[in-house]
Amino acid sequence: MTVPHTSDGIIHTEGDPMNLHNRGRVVIGVSLSLSGLAALRHAVAEARRHMFGEVVAVRSWVDVEYGWRQPPRPADELARASAAVLDRAFDQAFVTMPADVRITRHTPRGKPGPVLADLAADDTALIVVGSRRARWLGTGVAGQCIRYAPCPVMVVPPPLLARRTATSVLTGGLDRELRRLTDDPHAW
Repeated sequence: MTVPHTSDGIIHTEGDPMNLHNRGRVVIGVSLSLSGLAALRHAVAEARRHMFGEVVAVRSWVDVEYGWRQPPRPADELARASAAVLDRAFDQAFVTMPADVRITRHTPRGKPGPVLADLAADDTALIVVGSRRARWLGTGVAGQCIRYAPCPVMVVPPPLLARRTATSVLTGGLDRELRRLTDDPHAW
């Protein structure tokens, strides 16, 4: 599911604009992490449950001006990469695009926390973000949103299995199980 995008953060809209309830917006910081995809599903569910007017899906991008140590990439390329992440996140989080909620995609330049807080604009909004940590939010995007947003912030933790076990342990266990199943044809 590809949508047009530009380097200046133009908003891309999907859904039925006649089905809006004008009760604020849900601003979601999009990532491809497990908690990020869960946050995307929660954002749409909250928009339905509380009849928010739209869901603003945001994937910001930063460049050298914001402290990257890599050689600069053209702004168009960074914006396209952010739009591609938005596309992948919606593809992975939903079987089909939600038709009953207005979805607005935004790929602005800037650090994620301040961008999300700025897009929330007022206390009628709700910010939804995923967090890779279950408890300590610290200086990450979730912590920045909690500190600076003018509205409530919903932080979606990682799934229970990912919280309890280190990723290397999970992948090692899956690898052992796969070897066991492929070595023993009767294990199926």
